[in-house]
Amino acid sequence: TARSAVAEVRTEPVRPDFWDGSGMVLFVKGTEKTVPSLGRIGSFLDKQCFDGALAKLVADTSFDASLGSVRVHQADKGIQNVILVGVGAGDDWQQVGLATGPELQKFEGKVALVCIDGLQVEPLVVGLL
Repeated sequence: TARSAVAEVRTEPVRPDFWDGSGMVLFVKGTEKTVPSLGRIGSFLDKQCFDGALAKLVADTSFDASLGSVRVHQADKGIQNVILVGVGAGDDWQQVGLATGPELQKFEGKVALVCIDGLQVEPLVVGLL
């Protein structure tokens, strides 16, 4: 089946805790031997906006941050949805984009992709499209 294209992709420098769109994607690295970590930005966002709900979601579910794994946190206020996407231990950002695309198609409005250390924007966007 053909995938529908993302309407628009653009860069917009904004602090994650100031985002007002309908969703935000946080990329989470992990390996079979380690507990997934939200990372520096994800941990900040979790503390400032969600009172630890994202860390609890990771701890309470089978989310292992393997390549393409997805968990969604729906919030009552502020950012409506936080989509945690596992990138595994590698750096195959095109595969991460392919895994993220179907989840993003479920949301209307603006969705932010939060850049983490090591993120490669071009292959990620190619995978999304």
